[in-house]
Amino acid sequence: MDLVESAVYPPIQNPPPSGAVVVTKAPKTHLLTIILLVLLVAAVGAAAYFYGQSRQAPIADYTACLSAKGSLLQESYPATCVTKSGQRFIQPTPTPSSIADLSPENSAKGKALAEAPPGSTRFTSQKLGISFIYQTTQTGETFAVKEIGNKVYVYDTLYPYLQGQYSEVFDKESTESLVDAINRLIMPGFSTTDCEIKTPASGFTSSIIDPSFDTAMIGGLGIDEAREQGKEINCPQPYTAIGGLAYFVADPAHPTKFVFFSIGQYSINGDATRMWQDTLQFIN
Repeated sequence: MDLVESAVYPPIQNPPPSGAVVVTKAPKTHLLTIILLVLLVAAVGAAAYFYGQSRQAPIADYTACLSAKGSLLQESYPATCVTKSGQRFIQPTPTPSSIADLSPENSAKGKALAEAPPGSTRFTSQKLGISFIYQTTQTGETFAVKEIGNKVYVYDTLYPYLQGQYSEVFDKESTESLVDAINRLIMPGFSTTDCEIKTPASGFTSSIIDPSFDTAMIGGLGIDEAREQGKEINCPQPYTAIGGLAYFVADPAHPTKFVFFSIGQYSINGDATRMWQDTLQFIN
């Protein structure tokens, strides 16, 4: 019997009934559309950002530099503010009219101290015999003062006061110089060769603080060499200038006390042209 090979035919497709709705699949373009939309939004956002940056007010002076994002306060005196782009602005020298009146008739023993300028507040401690002004609000942050023992802290209220800057008041003999008082009270047990007392304090200009004030700081080659070699610095802490501003001030007109300032690497304004520590007055 002969074998007959079966033919394979495609299935018969019947036409759709009259009036039926035929559904066809559209190309899958929704993913591509979403990607394009995301890219468009990102491009618009980037353009808006750079446009906004280009319209920001240029940094033209020291005060604007202090409030600009990304600026740094350089370790120098007078202070130097460096912007994110590398611009440098030196702390301006106050005019004689902006320096507080230190005459006896304007001291706490006589008339009241001069009022703080608008935007600043005066702090006075009769116990410690000092007075200064500071700005309570700076670049959206609030600053306050706290007196603890012989120290007065100036600090950002978002952080503990111990993390702020401070002044520390010491008593001294009326016949002692500032350096002699530091040697007697701060330096016992430390090498005055490695921990040199520099006076006036390195980099200071007398027009920033009252020109009659004496200034000093503990620094020296021993400290610089130890920092470079990663060795321990055997000098009195926190009174040694390491990585920030730290210095002593005395007023010959008030010879029984001197002040140590711990400032660090950032600034807190006193008024429009000076930091708070530059407004110091001895009052008794």
